[in-house]
Amino acid sequence: ADHMADLGFLPVVKRLLDTGVYSQHPFLAGKVVSEACYSATGSCPNGETEMIGAGAGETCTYAPGSCPHGTHVSGIAAGRGSEFSGVARGADIIAMQVFSKFTGSDCADDVEDPCAKSYTSDTIAAMERVYELRNTYNIAAVNMSLGGGSFSSQLACDQVDSARKAIIDQLRSVGIATVAASGNEGSTDAMSAPGCISSVISVGATTKSDAIPSFSNSASFLTLLAPGRFILSSVPTSSFQEISGTSEATPHVAGAFAILSQKLGRGDVETVLSALQSTGVPIEDPRNGIVKPRIRIYDALLELPDPSQPSGVQITPDGARTLISKDVGSERWAITYNPDDDTVTGNVFSPGGGDPQFVWCQRTGDNGDPDPYTVQIDFTCSGAGACESASCPTGEWSLIAQVTLPGSFFLPPASGSSASAAERVASAGTAGVTPSGLQITPDEKR
Repeated sequence: ADHMADLGFLPVVKRLLDTGVYSQHPFLAGKVVSEACYSATGSCPNGETEMIGAGAGETCTYAPGSCPHGTHVSGIAAGRGSEFSGVARGADIIAMQVFSKFTGSDCADDVEDPCAKSYTSDTIAAMERVYELRNTYNIAAVNMSLGGGSFSSQLACDQVDSARKAIIDQLRSVGIATVAASGNEGSTDAMSAPGCISSVISVGATTKSDAIPSFSNSASFLTLLAPGRFILSSVPTSSFQEISGTSEATPHVAGAFAILSQKLGRGDVETVLSALQSTGVPIEDPRNGIVKPRIRIYDALLELPDPSQPSGVQITPDGARTLISKDVGSERWAITYNPDDDTVTGNVFSPGGGDPQFVWCQRTGDNGDPDPYTVQIDFTCSGAGACESASCPTGEWSLIAQVTLPGSFFLPPASGSSASAAERVASAGTAGVTPSGLQITPDEKR
């Protein structure tokens, strides 16, 4: 934490699906930026089955043993204090209360009555809300320190929990990781759901001396390990308590995703996961001989690419034009200012293609002199991974500059609307190349 405090990253939101968050706790002051509740038995703060807005994600009170759970998990992931902090102390929290109040025989397998349990449908509703908020907040991970059942294969788990897997897959497709506990039943060849779902980042527990506690579920398809034994964190109303479980290991990983996603400047589940796995300390579970990595966040940070590369400002070979390439979310914006005719052109690329080479071409007039009002910028890509070396159209066009964008990006650009842009489009069309066009920034102001 001391190392990461100096890296200067902006806050990334971590999503918490749990028993609610006591937002007034000093450890979590000002961190809850959005709230919602989904409870099939009508256990939301408003007494209904659904609530969105201020107060919706507050901790439940009917089960004194379970209700503090969400506040404890939140503190591990993102708490900030004067003496110690959580993993991603600069991150914000979106609190989701997804538990319901049960009594009597429904609590027979629990340690208290009333007890808190969660319906799968409520967790799905909460994750759908996460997806709705993806453009409002920079959400790095969904933390699910909950689980049920026992599955010895991901295939069986995916089939039984297919509805929840669908929304987890959808979140992952937009760069939001779902991190879930492996379970506390002490199994050596099975995990609980949703941790057993193939697209979930599942987390088992370690002790502070890197041993595997007997309660932590393990299986060949477990993803990561993190500290989960005697973890000190916040509980309502202003206290701290040591609690053990894979529920406590999970927010360590969710917090790690928040930090690593900040360095990348975007959500990229595969890249972050790969860094955590490759730099983690290999820990062998003596119960089954399975070796999994215990996360080392600072080492994973160093493994990630520098967010300033390869984005930046590039000057064309003739020194007259500037290409500004900048990653915006999961896309790359390449913007060029043309001083000859005071126009701006640009392109947006998505990951997955070749290395587009931009060429600046200038048309020569009938008198043999270059026409400063007909500068064309071209590149050629016929599909992902199929970007070719660009060249100027034959005939009256001549090359004045060229530059190749580092990285692999491809997305055909839109055509501009100005007269000069239209002329470039027409000329490029006859030459069989894809013209660049005038692009609007995401805020539609430039």
